[in-house]
Amino acid sequence: MEKKIAILGANGHVGSVISDELAQFTPDLYARKDGYRKYDDLLDENYDVIINCIGIGNAKSIAANPTQFFQVIESFDDLTCQYLEKHADAKVIHISSGAVFGTDMNEPIQENSERRIAPNGLKIEDAYSLTKLYMEMKHRLSPYAIIDVRLFGLFSKYQPLAMPFFMSDLVKAIKEKQHMVVHPSDFMRDFMHPSDFGRLMVCIMDSDVKNAAFDTYTKNPASKFEILKMCQERFHLTYEVMNCGQTSLLGNKSCYYSVNHQAEQIGYEPQYSVLEGVADTITKHFM
Repeated sequence: MEKKIAILGANGHVGSVISDELAQFTPDLYARKDGYRKYDDLLDENYDVIINCIGIGNAKSIAANPTQFFQVIESFDDLTCQYLEKHADAKVIHISSGAVFGTDMNEPIQENSERRIAPNGLKIEDAYSLTKLYMEMKHRLSPYAIIDVRLFGLFSKYQPLAMPFFMSDLVKAIKEKQHMVVHPSDFMRDFMHPSDFGRLMVCIMDSDVKNAAFDTYTKNPASKFEILKMCQERFHLTYEVMNCGQTSLLGNKSCYYSVNHQAEQIGYEPQYSVLEGVADTITKHFM
C-alpha cells in the first residue's frame, strides 16, 4: 500500500533533497513560505510518515541567536509529538545530526562512542549539538515510532553556495573557474549522494523499527585533499594551500563520519562513495 507522507521544512537543503527523492510518493510539502502547506493544517491530516527536516542551516544565525534556534527546533518537534498523540500508528523520521556526539571530533563515530559535557564551561557552539542531543533523548523516551537520522553530510544541487562551507567554496571555484585557496589542515567527511539519502529514507519507512537512531554513511568517506585532487583531475580545479584564517562556529571536526552501520539491518546499502557522489553531483548540476 502506498504511504502518505508529509515533509516538514521542505524548502531547506535537506528537505528539498528528500522531496525530490521521494517524489514518487507525492508527499505533502510543509514550510513557512508561500507555495507550501501550512503547519497549522498538519494535525488534521492523516499521514503514515512525517519527515521533519526543520532546522537553521546558517551557522551564523545559530551563533547570533542560539536561543531562537533551540526554540524553533523544539516547537516543531513538539508539533510532531502532538501529531503522534492523535495518530499513534504514524511514524516520524527526525533529521538529527552527527553533532550529537560533540563539537570536536578527532576519530570516526562508533556504536559505543560517547561525548562529554562541561556544564560550567558551555560554549556557543554547544547550542547546536546539545539541542540535537536533547531532541534525541526526548524521542527515546517516547512510546511512539520516532526514528532519528544523524546526518553527517549531504551534497546536492541545493548546496547553499552563499554559505561559508568548504563544498560551497569548491563549487563556486569550479563554476566560475576561480583559483581556490584552502587551509593546510585536512579533514575527513562523509557527504551523502541524494539518491543514497532517499534510499535510506525508504528503508526506514518500510522497516518495522519503532524507535531508534541511525547514522548516515556512504561507501567510503574522503579527506578534503582527496576531494580537491579529484576535482583538480576531473573538473580542472586549481587551488593552493595557504595558512589563511579558518574558523568553525559549530566546532572543529577533523574526522566527521560514522562507522556505525546499523542501517544495514534495515536493508540500507549505499551506492556511492564520497568521491563518486561529489563527482556525479558536480557533473550533473554545476558544470
